[in-house]
Amino acid sequence: MVGKRNTRKTTRAGGGGEDLLKVAQEQQTKLQKERDELIAKAKEKAEEEAAAAATEEPEPETKPEVEHKPEPPLKQHVKVKQETKPEVVADSEPIVVEERVKEVSKPEDPAPAREEEVVLEDNESVQEKRQRMRTGPLIPETVIDPGVYFTSGLSDVTVIIGTDAELLCKLSSEDCDAIWYKYGKEITATVDINVVKEGTCRKLIIKKCKEEDAGKYKCETDGRKTEAMINVEDPPRINPEDLAEFMKPTTIKTGKDALFKLTFVGREPMKSQWYNDGEELMEETNIKIEKSSSHSCLLLTKCQRRTTGEIKIKIKNECGTVEAITQLTVLDKPPSPQGPVDIIESSSSCIEFKWRPPKDSGGCPIVNYLLERQQVGRNSWQKLGKIGLEPKCRDTDVDHGRKYCYHIRAETDQGISEMMETDDIQAGTKAYPGPPSTPRIVSAFKHCINLSWYAPANTGGTNILGYNVEKRKNGSNVWSMVNPPDEPIKAKQYTVEDIVDGIEYEFRVSAINMSGVGEPSVPSELVMARDPKKPPGKVVDLKVTDSSYTTLPLSWTKPVKEEGVQDEAKGYFVELRPAENPEWGRCNTNPIVMTTFTIVGLKSMAMYWVRVIGTNEGGDGEPQELHNYVIAMPPPVRPQFTDKKIKNFMVVRAGNSARINFNFKRNSL
Repeated sequence: MVGKRNTRKTTRAGGGGEDLLKVAQEQQTKLQKERDELIAKAKEKAEEEAAAAATEEPEPETKPEVEHKPEPPLKQHVKVKQETKPEVVADSEPIVVEERVKEVSKPEDPAPAREEEVVLEDNESVQEKRQRMRTGPLIPETVIDPGVYFTSGLSDVTVIIGTDAELLCKLSSEDCDAIWYKYGKEITATVDINVVKEGTCRKLIIKKCKEEDAGKYKCETDGRKTEAMINVEDPPRINPEDLAEFMKPTTIKTGKDALFKLTFVGREPMKSQWYNDGEELMEETNIKIEKSSSHSCLLLTKCQRRTTGEIKIKIKNECGTVEAITQLTVLDKPPSPQGPVDIIESSSSCIEFKWRPPKDSGGCPIVNYLLERQQVGRNSWQKLGKIGLEPKCRDTDVDHGRKYCYHIRAETDQGISEMMETDDIQAGTKAYPGPPSTPRIVSAFKHCINLSWYAPANTGGTNILGYNVEKRKNGSNVWSMVNPPDEPIKAKQYTVEDIVDGIEYEFRVSAINMSGVGEPSVPSELVMARDPKKPPGKVVDLKVTDSSYTTLPLSWTKPVKEEGVQDEAKGYFVELRPAENPEWGRCNTNPIVMTTFTIVGLKSMAMYWVRVIGTNEGGDGEPQELHNYVIAMPPPVRPQFTDKKIKNFMVVRAGNSARINFNFKRNSL
């Protein structure tokens, strides 16, 4: 007979076991009490049988409950063996308690020893409850059969109206059916509702959701359930065909009207707003806006060029927002070209100048520039005609020394712009270029010196045709031309080869334009015509000549000169580094010529490292360090007695005291 299973409590994803655990503990206490009583009865019966066997001679006989086996003589003892312990199961089924008592004959019994096994059973308990045999030991833990439960519950779903919604949960077993409910009413599969069973997954799919499909859904199986909400939203939506038509750019001429209309659907109430280049449009004289629950219209009347830009509509309700963007272009003639006018060339036979295009082309590309000219002092204007797309003009029909004024207009398909008037430009005026930058010595050798420079800031209104380079010896007042006068230097660099080895030179540069040669530049620094020097070697015999708590005098010998390897040192740098600091610091900013130097500002009793570096025009040589660190303190002095006469011996009476004074000098510790 199978025990009746208690009804499980409902839960969303698995059941609780507190009530079952309480019942199991009560059953276990009751069974433990019954087991103790059975064991006590078995012990009493075994002792009575052992006493009876001791007084009577045993006769071999077969009893239904006792089995006799010949055994070697053993000591008499009674052993109670517990074969099976009661175990509590969650489904509250009855449990069998089985006790076995083994009895062994006395050792002095003349008959062969025998072992009896007595099996006691609680027949009344067997009749009252269904017995279930357990082979394992009784354990304190309660074993609960959870049954089928949810390993993954339902989650709330939000969908857009007209789209599919899917609820998904997972069970612990594949062989269990699930029932779906909406507000307590069972759901069955239809054309628009699919109930899917895939392994342990259970799905509910609702196609093309409507507003009435929103609500609370429940999945139930084996007394357990899980719930979730389906929220159906209806945000503003625009028909794709209407949106594609709306997004097409609109182009109109200035003074015309522009109309924009868009239809939409969604949950009411809905709010629509129109924007032009990010600025919201409101009802005005030239702006008309029509709004309804299904469409919105924007009418812009007598549009101007400044209306050109992005047109946007924003529609929103409680469920969301949608936007649509299009472009509006209002065509108009361009504004006037922009200044300032830059004069490229102003000579006796030509005037060339340039300007900037209009700030706005009016929505169409510029196809031409129109120019007209007036000679200053006259009232008539002479048309020069169309000059092309480039904002630049070269007028060669000019008279030397006369001034001219120009009107410039831009032309597009929409018309001709307003004119821009230039300042008076004189033909043939002498305008010399300014001085170039100071020449820089790139490199120097005994056969040549390389120079470079920058163009002048003032070109004199014309192009720079070239440069002249001049040189001068140190101590001389005469400048001589380096390049031929009729061959100006085109580049902004030059190699001077007409030099003498061992002589110092300085250089200057002049720019040339159509008016002539301009002012020369500032002379360069003096440079000697010789091959680059090699850095010097290490100084020799670096040593400390004296010391104190704050100063450290040094001396050394200049490094040896080796031709082609290391040149003579022109100066020296002394560097100092405290023992705790890895960075070297220079004690002198400019190189010193002497081979002695005193470091000052030291910390008393501090530890320092010292090195000396030789330098010349070729750079710095390798440093020479002291062989050991130096401590900022006076040099040690051997202790000396200051008393000139010290007694060689002294006579003292026995038992008297003697006092001896010694005067000396030494370094302080």
